[in-house]
Amino acid sequence: WIKGWLKADKDPEFLCSIHWSRFEVLVKDPKRFFQEILFFYDLPEDKFTYPQKPEFKPNTHLRKGSTDEWREVLSKKQVHKINELIPGQWFKRFNWPKI
Repeated sequence: WIKGWLKADKDPEFLCSIHWSRFEVLVKDPKRFFQEILFFYDLPEDKFTYPQKPEFKPNTHLRKGSTDEWREVLSKKQVHKINELIPGQWFKRFNWPKI
């Protein structure tokens, strides 16, 4: 899936622009996250209402939604396998930690 979008992003015949967003930015700096989207679509910020962070309700989700939850969920063996399967340039492109 990611491979296809990266290929499309480089393809001069693919006439759409692709906005790359990151969950980490949404969590750490929600205003910046939405500003980047507004800028990408050339939308005026003064016409946008920033959403409030939703209230977390216990026992409603299987995930915590933290940016590094994978560290708690995956074993070292699983992380190692993932690091082998993900192309090296993706770690740099998306600023992913390689552990």
